[in-house]
Amino acid sequence: MLTSMVTISVLTAGFALEFQYTLMQSFLPSYLRDILYIDIGTNGLFSTIPFITQIIMKNIFAIFVDKWQKSGFLGITMSCKTLTALDQDPEYSGSGTT
Repeated sequence: MLTSMVTISVLTAGFALEFQYTLMQSFLPSYLRDILYIDIGTNGLFSTIPFITQIIMKNIFAIFVDKWQKSGFLGITMSCKTLTALDQDPEYSGSGTT
């Protein structure tokens, strides 16, 4: 199983995604300060906006999916697939679905 090309590709994609998140979180404030010359107060606000938006949207989607699961509109597997599809960036994944 660990030598399967599918497993290796999923692990590689997961690593690349987490690495990108780490780089963005680490270097976004430096980029805003050094390249765009944004002051420290505005820099802090602009640096946190993507992550705050991400937390808010994940919680909103979780509420909707819970309601859909309780009503029987979506099953557990379909809700996982739907949220995974919504999470994918079509620019990087090709089709936007998994």
